[in-house]
Amino acid sequence: AALARWRPPLAVFDMGTATTLSVVDREGVFRGGMILPGLRLSVDALSARAAQLPCITFTQPEGLLGTDTVSCMRSGALYGAAAALEGISLRLEEELGPVTVVLTGGHGRDILPLLRRAVEYEPHLQLMGAGAVALQPVKKGGVPDRYAAFFQPGRSPVTRRFLWRYHTQLKTFPRIRMFPHR
Repeated sequence: AALARWRPPLAVFDMGTATTLSVVDREGVFRGGMILPGLRLSVDALSARAAQLPCITFTQPEGLLGTDTVSCMRSGALYGAAAALEGISLRLEEELGPVTVVLTGGHGRDILPLLRRAVEYEPHLQLMGAGAVALQPVKKGGVPDRYAAFFQPGRSPVTRRFLWRYHTQLKTFPRIRMFPHR
């Protein structure tokens, strides 16, 4: 989905349970990536393993430095994730030249205001990619049919839920054909 929207080279950061990085070079070839602990995973591990550190929510920090335990944890987690993204992207630019940094995932919106560099933010990039790559157009009577995807024989309830989520979040029906389940 990122290649369909932006010109390579690309660095796509997906900030979910794990923070993943996928890098595509100037020719559109996948070069590799990274997997880091995600924001929630990191803070939950800190709370579980360090004595008397509470679980926290991710709201915007009041400043770079915290003044109590909760604000210190919040600033450390959010600014730390932002600094990691910026530092890794700078190192990538040393190797590849200028890259377009794309940010997605559930915690992308939490660190977006803290970033000093320009990034492209797309919260539904995975969903868009799943719809574009894994699913193919459906023809019903020679004409693409938006609703045929929901009612194809053999369509599993899980697939129907995915399609409905795709429709409700992106306000469009995917035109798809999936291979029958084995």
